[in-house]
Amino acid sequence: MSRRKSRQEQKQEREAREMEIATRRRSVVQYRLLGLTYRAIGEKLGISHEQARADEMAARAAVKAGTEETIEELRTRENDRLDMARSAIATQVLKGDLGAVDRWVKISERTARLNGLDKVTTLGEGEDGVIYGVVMIPAKAPDVGAWEAQARNAQRAHSNPIQEEGEEDEE
Repeated sequence: MSRRKSRQEQKQEREAREMEIATRRRSVVQYRLLGLTYRAIGEKLGISHEQARADEMAARAAVKAGTEETIEELRTRENDRLDMARSAIATQVLKGDLGAVDRWVKISERTARLNGLDKVTTLGEGEDGVIYGVVMIPAKAPDVGAWEAQARNAQRAHSNPIQEEGEEDEE
């Protein structure tokens, strides 16, 4: 004979379920920040890719409403993770390990993107307001023209690394 659940038990079950959903939604958002697809997230969490997408949308709506973590808190957490990764390889970087240096640069690039440190220039915008191209301009380039010149020079150097003095490229 099963007894009927008390209001207290029902409330506890409801709160536990809400906590489980909130935790899953945070996981979905974190996996998306890592670049995983909805399918990959669904496989990791044992849910459908549709549910993963719905969870991300619900989490973002909750963030906007201020009921869960704010974007700034997520950014701070992600920055903390990137700092932790950077700290983990610092010793190897100082020893000159080129693989660690490469990883350090990738972490730094991700940090710059996350915090909006890269200058973005649009190539054009259609009548419908859609941006048709974006160029990331390195900090050393003051404008698109300078960046294009740097890119052309780098391409020439790469395509013809051994060039006699005074010899011109054919274009």
